Amino acid sequence: MINRILIVDDEPLILTGLSQALHKVCGFKGEVRTVVNGREAIEEVSLCSFDICFLDINLPDINGLIVMKEIKEVSPKTKVVIMTASFLTDEMKSTIEDNASLLIPKPFDLSVVKAFIDKVSSGEQHLSDNVSDDTKKPQRPHIIKTFNCSLSILDKLGMLHLNMEDDIFNVSDAGMSIRLNHPLAPGDVVSFNDGTVPKTGIVKWSTRMTDDNYSVGIEFI
Repeated sequence: MINRILIVDDEPLILTGLSQALHKVCGFKGEVRTVVNGREAIEEVSLCSFDICFLDINLPDINGLIVMKEIKEVSPKTKVVIMTASFLTDEMKSTIEDNASLLIPKPFDLSVVKAFIDKVSSGEQHLSDNVSDDTKKPQRPHIIKTFNCSLSILDKLGMLHLNMEDDIFNVSDAGMSIRLNHPLAPGDVVSFNDGTVPKTGIVKWSTRMTDDNYSVGIEFI
């Protein structure tokens, strides 16, 4: 059984999106805590027991692989999941295989995350074979930039068209995270056009940030 998960990443959209996905997509009903750097991660693990730690390699203060070793030393039972959009050398992959239970490239496949959560919840012990081979080749990193674009949203009320400017998008080959002043729900269909190639996706999660601002995760189809 999993009671507590820690997410370590310096990107707020990753923290928010993965937290929501763990509950809504993976069915996790326990506590999720988030921190933005390695020192906070080590402190959290020292003070509290975590079943799983999702850990980014590229942190602003300490290399994630060093943090991984510190976490395993402080809390050997914590299962570490390494997240990265970077190319890994053979030495780095060997270090990860020796210390982590799972390696997933960014943008990550939520079905892989869910399968891992299910295995840990069922008490399966042999998880090292779940280290992904996808990081053997360079991964295209996600991009954070400003777009001027139009959105077409198909929700339960019908089709809504929005023209957007100066909104922050976190875009990858698999999907994107956006900031909207319009609430969306999981399952809504979204099409957007920034003047290049139109894309269509399905809303996977939506989080209210302020009274009139929402963070939305979209998976391309």
